[in-house]
Amino acid sequence: MKLGAGELDDIHVGQWILAGAFVVYFAVRTSGVM
Repeated sequence: MKLGAGELDDIHVGQWILAGAFVVYFAVRTSGVM
């Protein structure tokens, strides 16, 4: 899989944002806030 540096950075940023959002959502759900 050959990608340009810019494309690779965008993919990593998107993965980190999704992972962070999921962790926050999971923590909120398990803490009983929602």
